[in-house]
Amino acid sequence: MMQQTDQPVASSTTNEAAWKLHPQLLADSIPVTELPICAVRLLDDTRFPWILLIPRIAGLTQWLDIPQDIAHQVLDEVHEVQQVLQQIFTPIRINVAAIGYTFTALPVSAMMLRGRMSSGGMAHANRITRLID
Repeated sequence: MMQQTDQPVASSTTNEAAWKLHPQLLADSIPVTELPICAVRLLDDTRFPWILLIPRIAGLTQWLDIPQDIAHQVLDEVHEVQQVLQQIFTPIRINVAAIGYTFTALPVSAMMLRGRMSSGGMAHANRITRLID
């Protein structure tokens, strides 16, 4: 599994010091873990297991804004989280999309198609964290 870190593995093109989580994402999601580039959060939605991977880089509004030298690392983190979600929830499909049109940050969402999450998002967040760690 991916190794967590307090600092991004990326080059100096990242600007984590200036990065702030959008207040709406902060209010509507539960922290799961911090990967080298992305903050991983569980959206508070009992209809679907819905994970957000949010690159901790200021100024991102679309995928194209991710510096080319770290874009592959972001994809690696998205792939890793998808594998964990597949293991926990066994969905029919996992949809991955950038939802930057809604926020000034660039959250990448992974939403599973199948079933409902029971209430208790923190329990799901803890299960996901254990598998990512």
